[in-house]
Amino acid sequence: MNDNARSDGSILYIVTTNVTSRPIIVAPTESELKTLHADLCVLDATENGGLEILDTQRCVISASGKVIYTRVWLTFDQHGLEIHDVYRNLLDSYYVPARTEKRFVYRYTEMWQKTGEIAAESLEDAEAKLETMRKTGALIATDGDLVDSYYEAWQSLRKEN
Repeated sequence: MNDNARSDGSILYIVTTNVTSRPIIVAPTESELKTLHADLCVLDATENGGLEILDTQRCVISASGKVIYTRVWLTFDQHGLEIHDVYRNLLDSYYVPARTEKRFVYRYTEMWQKTGEIAAESLEDAEAKLETMRKTGALIATDGDLVDSYYEAWQSLRKEN
């Protein structure tokens, strides 16, 4: 079967796609499902012509060594994956953790001053976004001539909902 297949009550998922020449075999641990999700997202790239999941089976190996295959259904998108049985009961799942963005206050000064907020993951990310906004002209306070400019960012103390 596979190096992962043991005779101590193991469960494996076997996923067959139209892109790979051999099935993907994973155990239902969070790290394995995370890896499977990442692999499926890579395979789903448009240069591959789109991914189709041809078959998904759940392989249960009992403690006595008996192997039972059951057809299951796998669905995935950029937010995670779910594996359901024939009755649509959720067997396993993996969800991509939500990005946590903090609020950063910025102040941009030309001949006039402009203040606002941007969402970023870190202060360095906020400063990089401000630099991009400055280069694209999104921070121009007026339509007048740019005499001198200065910008800074700091973390907002406002609580998020």
